[in-house]
Amino acid sequence: MFNAGTVVQWMRDQAGFFSDAKDTEDLAKNSQDSGVTFVPAFTGLGAPHWDPDARGAILGITRDTTKADIVRAGLGSGVGFQTRELLDAMAIDAEHSIDLLRVDGGMAANGWLLQFLSDLLNIPVERPKNLEASVHGAALMAGLGAGLYASLDEISQVRKTDQVFSPRTDSRLA
Repeated sequence: MFNAGTVVQWMRDQAGFFSDAKDTEDLAKNSQDSGVTFVPAFTGLGAPHWDPDARGAILGITRDTTKADIVRAGLGSGVGFQTRELLDAMAIDAEHSIDLLRVDGGMAANGWLLQFLSDLLNIPVERPKNLEASVHGAALMAGLGAGLYASLDEISQVRKTDQVFSPRTDSRLA
């Protein structure tokens, strides 16, 4: 996915909807599904579409549409549904269902987004204590290569979970 984090940056820097990315959680929580759809194809669409010429769009706005509605759409239809497309494609390619999504990075701090993902994907979404787990994982792999860790199993014990978001049975997304 080319533009997950860029969605939040664009809404902050170009649209001016908020000054701090952490504000997206409250904005999304304070919006109902308004029918707004956000396609964040700022630099085309990545997997599974691979369309470098695609461009972004915000659809379904009315006079009553608020910045909270657009933020919710950016996170939900923008990031959430693209994540679903990716996981569906991965499951087909792997010929195996995906039963847990582990996330990290700045957007993983947004509890609303992670609950949305869990409901949409109908699987648990796990947030680590260390949100910068990608960098941490690269360091752990270097440690494995340097002999600081004996195995991948030993490294897997290092990851600490902050919270698991479980699918809500009452969600209309499930």
